[in-house]
Amino acid sequence: MKKAITLLLALLMVGAFTFALVGCDNDSGNNETGDGNMSADLVGTWDLYIEGVGVAMEGALVINADGTLESMEIPMEWTYADGEMTISFAGTETDTWTVSLDGDILTIGAVGEVLTYRRA
Repeated sequence: MKKAITLLLALLMVGAFTFALVGCDNDSGNNETGDGNMSADLVGTWDLYIEGVGVAMEGALVINADGTLESMEIPMEWTYADGEMTISFAGTETDTWTVSLDGDILTIGAVGEVLTYRRA
């Protein structure tokens, strides 16, 4: 039962994380920021991972090399610089996520939450 509650809370966080993008201002761009290989390393399909539960949602985040991104099937655009991803929703609204990558573990801080993803 505890695992089911934890999974439900994680899914709710992903939903809040996605919908929070709608209330911000922006400008969009591409993901080429002279950040070494970090932008390239972020590209791929990521499964939401919850410690003690495991994979909570397969393919929860898809980051593409062309500067597009999908979370819960909502299309967005992204750029990366200095440990932060700037996310553009519908080309007009943005949010900034703090990002760290350790091998195949991606940690994103956004909307007051920290989410962990594993490369699919």
